[in-house]
Amino acid sequence: MKLSKNQIKVLQLMQQGWELGSSVGTIGFTVIVRRAWLQKNGIGHGAPIENTKIVTVNSLVRKGLVEKLSNPYVMTQCTLYRLTSKGKELKL
Repeated sequence: MKLSKNQIKVLQLMQQGWELGSSVGTIGFTVIVRRAWLQKNGIGHGAPIENTKIVTVNSLVRKGLVEKLSNPYVMTQCTLYRLTSKGKELKL
């Protein structure tokens, strides 16, 4: 399976315990902002953050390497992801 540098970086960080999250918001009334990031020790725990592209996340979902979790942060509109067994077993 061919992976981009960004995809490999996201998977490596997740294999090291970083958590992947994404959110969608608006600026004003018309502009939709989509962002994705990884955070060491889990989203919202104040540890270092690495930003990534939402298209990278979407492609990893399509490849079956990460999957969406049920959202424990409904109030923040944050979506969390975890590695699938395929993503955990991948040698990078």
